[in-house]
This record gives sequence, C-alpha cells and structure tokens, in this order.
Amino acid sequence: MTQVLSLLLSLVIAFVFGASLVSSWLEDRFWNTRLQLADLGMLPARWTIRLAAGAAIGETAAAILYSLPLHSWWRAAFASCLLLSLTAYLAAKRMRGRQSGCSCIGQEGFLNRYPIARNIELLAIVTAEALLPIRSWRVEAVIACDGLLAGVLTLWACRYVLPRRRRNRRAMERARSRAGAAYANAAYLRLHYSSTGFDAVNELLIHAPLPPMIVELHAPLWYAEGKRKAWQRHCVYAANDTEAQGSSAPILLWTTKRGKLRATTEIGAMLHLHAKKGERHPDVPIKSSNAVG
Repeated sequence: MTQVLSLLLSLVIAFVFGASLVSSWLEDRFWNTRLQLADLGMLPARWTIRLAAGAAIGETAAAILYSLPLHSWWRAAFASCLLLSLTAYLAAKRMRGRQSGCSCIGQEGFLNRYPIARNIELLAIVTAEALLPIRSWRVEAVIACDGLLAGVLTLWACRYVLPRRRRNRRAMERARSRAGAAYANAAYLRLHYSSTGFDAVNELLIHAPLPPMIVELHAPLWYAEGKRKAWQRHCVYAANDTEAQGSSAPILLWTTKRGKLRATTEIGAMLHLHAKKGERHPDVPIKSSNAVG
C-alpha cells in the first residue's frame, strides 16, 4: 500500500514539473520568466537570463528524478529547495505590488490561479512522499507509471498548449489582415481596459518610442476611440466582445525573423524593456512594421 501511495505522489510531482516544462518549451514561458525577473528591478539583466535558465534546468531535473525508481532524502531536498526558491520569488513580486503569478504550468487558471498555495501543497506532497517507509519499487510499476505520465503530458500539450498557440496565431493573422499591408509585420497587443497594469501600458503606448503595433482594445467604443487618438503611432480598434473579460486576457504576440510565433503576458515589462533597449537590441526581438508613426 505504501509503495502504491509513493508512486502516486511521485507521479503528481513529476506531472507538475513536466507540465511546466511542456508549457515552457511550447509557449516560450522562459521568456516570460526572464521578463518577470527583469520587471522586479532587483538583478542585472545578465542574471535574469541565468536564473531563467537555472529554473528550467531545475524543473527538468525534478521531473526526471520523480519519474525514476528513486526514494531518497536528497531528491526531496532538491525539489523542496526549488519550490522554496520559486515561492520566495513569488512573495517578492507580491511585496513589490506585482501580481503573484508565475510562468509555470502554462496559462491554465485551474493550475496556476494560486501559485503560492500550489507550491506549499507541493512541498507537503514532497515531504509526505519522502517520509513513506519505502525501500525499493517494482520496475514494472515504475514503467507503467512513466507510461501514464508520458500519456498525460502528451494529452496536456494536445488539449491545452498547442490549441492555444494556434488560436493566438490565427488572432494575430486576423489582426494584421484587418490593419492592412502597412502592419504586415507588426506585433499584436490584446488589452482589456480594466486589466491589471493597464495604466502602465497606457503610458508606454503614449510616450515610449515603440514601433507601431496593432492594439485590440476590449473596451466600450467611446473609450477605444479616445485611446485611438492618444496612441497615434499604433493601429487601435475596439474588440466586439467588450464584456468578455475571460476571452480578452492581455497578451502580446509577435513573430521572429524566421516566422516563429512568440507570446508574453508580461506586457508592461516587455514594452518597458523594448523602449529602454531599442527595437534592434537582440534581447528585444519585436519586428517593426512598415507603418509610419
């Protein structure tokens, strides 16, 4: 019985870290992590790259460790240190008035709505699994669990991650088609006028030297018309579903020189970094459109 419980707990831990990795690779969550670190203003820019890479390596190691037939204190210690570090980072964001969201587990609300509470629960699971009196696991059971884990992660990617990428690309293509040939390569920004951080994004769109972008604003028509006049460098239009808060989650989409779609929900941090570094800086790869501001 304890062996079955240990396998189930290990499977839960491996799934959480594995889902984080799947979302990170397919949704460019590493970029979001770096933007969040940069937005805190506590570290030099070069350290944000190293910490984002370190978080990815740590998640990979934790997912692998909990998918192997291991039961040792050092595995639990490694996972606990990683979770404590992530929780401290989230707490630092909250203390500085930022949202306590993170770039893990993709954008699914049911897994990422309360990240600090989720990490504390994972710490409890890691501790409970480490305290179970298990000496060894049956190889057949481990293989079966790993097969189940691979299937669940594949289903996760096919059900949530990949469809969202396709929806984002179609939304950007529709926006570019609507804006015209002058905005054929422009970034696509979707905003809701009541979303957190809107005031900071508004100031950047008015004053910062940003390349022309396509802005889909979820707001009443009269409000969108006022912002169209204020954001003169950008192509601004009001979305049809002005009341659909759930379907208008803020996001910034752009394509690289090779046509790869990139996305971030850290809009304020991204625009601030872009304005600070300049559009030709290699760390800020938003392509400028052909429009004249």
